[in-house]
Amino acid sequence: SNDKVYFFAENRDGEDAFIFESDTSKIDIVAGSVGPGGYSDTDENQAALGAGLETVFQVTEDASGDLLIFENQRIRKISLTTEALEPKISTVLDFSHIANFPVSKTIRDMVYDASTSTVYFSCSDATVYKASLVAGASQYDFSGTSLSGTIRLALIPDHLLVLQTERDRILAVER
Repeated sequence: SNDKVYFFAENRDGEDAFIFESDTSKIDIVAGSVGPGGYSDTDENQAALGAGLETVFQVTEDASGDLLIFENQRIRKISLTTEALEPKISTVLDFSHIANFPVSKTIRDMVYDASTSTVYFSCSDATVYKASLVAGASQYDFSGTSLSGTIRLALIPDHLLVLQTERDRILAVER
């Protein structure tokens, strides 16, 4: 919405992880740190620049123009708009507080519906889940449809889009 692109990058060893902001003239670092990556609760509500980042899947803007980053087991917010002079980082949703959350699975992609505080995610075993603090986590049942390979997700009104990249197929599932 602000004509900028946000992206995540880290070195090959998973260290020196940063979120960058780019427009047509420059690239700036908006969050992250040098050294071993990883979440630390001491980063909560502290400066985003210097915060540890871990396995970032996606970076997106919320309705206010702040950033939501989808990390390993949580969604975090970087207050780029609401605290523009010194953006802070905070946890929006920690999946460890969600009943039935499949902690042993490796998440590959996520989308978040802020209006319902619901996260949708796909795992490395081609399973897809819906999770919220209120309802807990549940796996989608694709009876009669075989999912395999890399699964990407997107939200449209009332539906979750499930993209099977290897099969060039998109399934629309009611949310």
